[in-house]
Amino acid sequence: GQAVNNARILSNQIYQRTSTHPNPSLAGVTQGINSFDGPCINCLFRNNIVGVAHHWGISASDGCVGTIVQGNTVYGCINGNTATPITMDGGLVYNNIAGNLLGGSNIQIDSCDPSEADAFVFFIDHLANNFHLEPSSPAVDTGDNAHMPPNDFEGDIRPCNGVVDVGADEACP
Repeated sequence: GQAVNNARILSNQIYQRTSTHPNPSLAGVTQGINSFDGPCINCLFRNNIVGVAHHWGISASDGCVGTIVQGNTVYGCINGNTATPITMDGGLVYNNIAGNLLGGSNIQIDSCDPSEADAFVFFIDHLANNFHLEPSSPAVDTGDNAHMPPNDFEGDIRPCNGVVDVGADEACP
């Protein structure tokens, strides 16, 4: 496929919906943000909240070059057993909350736990799509300042306590 060049996907909120639209390409479960028909060249995925039960939370594949996935929150559970992931093929991934183990300054969350224990610890009210961080969230003040944007998804300044929060929200008192 064709390469996606210099795309900026910033501060979006994408939540689950299921459609029975008569056009098959518009029916089904909401996907997150993805580019799977060609590589992302110098693209930026930043400060997005993706609350979907789909295997593409944020996905950029086919050999991305110069692409950064930074400060996103991805939450959802696919078929009750697979957490919605961030998948990258050749990009840089920093300070994200997602359902898969990304390493570094990223935090893995178990969005398939039936008790939803992680969600209640991390977020104010994930059931109402409120993915603001709880003040005691493990994501507060644990990010990498060198690899975080100066503002969160709402425009709040980062960091507010000396160290950035992981994910799309900066929890300021």
